[in-house]
Amino acid sequence: MKRTGPARRGFVSTLQPGDGLPPGEYAVTVIWPTYHPGGDQEIEGPDRLKWRYNEVRRPATKVVVAERQTELPPLELRTQ
Repeated sequence: MKRTGPARRGFVSTLQPGDGLPPGEYAVTVIWPTYHPGGDQEIEGPDRLKWRYNEVRRPATKVVVAERQTELPPLELRTQ
C-alpha cells in the first residue's frame, strides 16, 4: 500500500508502514478518496477517480522493483 504524505510524496508499505517492497513486478492500483471530518478522525469517502484504476486485472500501470531500489518513477493518471 502506498499512501501520499507531505509534499505529495508517497511511501510504500507491505507489512509495516514504510518497509518498502521486495524486488519483483507489481500491478499498480490507485484510489483517490474524498475525506470528511468524522469526530476524532477523518472518514474516507468515495473514490474521486470512480474506481477507474482500482482493478488488479486492469491496473493503472505495472512497475518493476529492483534490489535496493529506493524510488519509483512518478505515476501519471488520466482523468478523462
